[in-house]
Amino acid sequence: MTRDIHISKFSWLQNDNLLFLNQHFLNHVKNQARKLQKQTVGKLSRLAALDTVSRSYNFESWKNLQAKFRYESAGSVRGTLFPSADDHPFDCHTDRQLHGAVYRYFNIKPINQVVQLVFDESDFVHAWLDHPLIENGERGAFDLFLSIGLVNDYPLEKWLVDNDPFFQEPDYEYKAFRFIHPHKLSHDDACAIIEERLEEHGFIGFGRTCCPQYIWIDGRLPEDTTPPDIEEGDDSCPLLVLPEEAWPRVYE
Repeated sequence: MTRDIHISKFSWLQNDNLLFLNQHFLNHVKNQARKLQKQTVGKLSRLAALDTVSRSYNFESWKNLQAKFRYESAGSVRGTLFPSADDHPFDCHTDRQLHGAVYRYFNIKPINQVVQLVFDESDFVHAWLDHPLIENGERGAFDLFLSIGLVNDYPLEKWLVDNDPFFQEPDYEYKAFRFIHPHKLSHDDACAIIEERLEEHGFIGFGRTCCPQYIWIDGRLPEDTTPPDIEEGDDSCPLLVLPEEAWPRVYE
């Protein structure tokens, strides 16, 4: 199991509804169960108390919560927004803990599809720095993008810069995200839904042009994208097909 590092004792309180399954949250459930046992008139077993508290967080049972914790803890450790701060709300977490928290946030089940996209970083930064609803810097941007269904995809950013000539221009940087949605989408549907939500949340319009530049579904760009001729040094667009290592199914 992956060991958490740099985690404050209240780090499971990430967001009002964004629940990360880490050891601190399990300890919290155990403490709540002990309190419930003491407050209950008559005899309440330890397991019954744990089940009751687990169900209050929308888990089927204590056993179900533990199973999800083991599964999500087995993911790889990802980077964080503020790795040097002791009390920031996004401490070190696994990729599965992040995605599990997001699925719980939207109350949806994982689907067998990976939707990824990139923004030009200048468009992205301009959009959220000037956004009237973002007051807490990157934390505020995370919350607002989460409400759209977009979650940072740091591994994709690194893979593209390391492996795709299109993203190796020294003067350009990109921000990569995954789009979390309850249904399978075509490229046209994904583009339309994402842009509609960005416009609704003020990232498009009023001088802001934070639109996705490219969208991959299961590692593929739209079929009508003209492929670059890498052998001829053509880096006019990204690679049309990415290897599975660039779009792992984080949560199944």
